[in-house]
Amino acid sequence: GYNITCSVSYPVDGGKRLKTTETVTLHVSYAPKDTSASISPSGLVSAGSWVTLSCSSLAKPPVSSFSWFRISSEGPVQVSEEQLYSFDVSEGGEFYCVAANVLGNQTSSRIKLRVGGHFSSSGAFVGGIVGIIYSSVQLLSLGG
Repeated sequence: GYNITCSVSYPVDGGKRLKTTETVTLHVSYAPKDTSASISPSGLVSAGSWVTLSCSSLAKPPVSSFSWFRISSEGPVQVSEEQLYSFDVSEGGEFYCVAANVLGNQTSSRIKLRVGGHFSSSGAFVGGIVGIIYSSVQLLSLGG
């Protein structure tokens, strides 16, 4: 806390001055602030990989609960009640956290999870064949 001191001097009977000093400790409490969400690893992640979302916030008294939400087509859906939320990625999405204590709560800004796709060897093979066919058609149309 912060110590605050107040001193007062005032005259009393007989022309004397009386001085008194009082010190109190100020304890400041506040709702969560500077709430932020982060993701690890950051950037593009592969489907099937493991990611961890982390929520941080300043509060006094300390944050008593964290909640993670995922934005779905129906709106926000709560997915975790922990400060850290780790999961196996199946698709991308938007997430945010809420930090709360007895004085209030604060919502973080949204973070976007971007997932990069992996083509199977058969998908790459089919894509290659389509590319070859398209190139052959282009060459034939130029020659004829």
